[in-house]
Amino acid sequence: MSQPGRGEKPGLAGIAAAGLAVVCCAAGPLLFAWVGSVAVGALVGLGAGLAVLAVAVALLYMRRRSSTDKQASR
Repeated sequence: MSQPGRGEKPGLAGIAAAGLAVVCCAAGPLLFAWVGSVAVGALVGLGAGLAVLAVAVALLYMRRRSSTDKQASR
């Protein structure tokens, strides 16, 4: 014999399990993708900043070197 009232309606545990499945299977990957894209964006930005800094230092070095070469030739 089955007990009356059991299995007819989802209990609190069933609702909690469904909510956990939604969070883990839907929101989890979205959160990880967002964090990953932010990290990649930061790395790309850092690399671009370092490249600009290297070009600026090279230009300043070349400008200073050319001005000292002109003064030395006089």
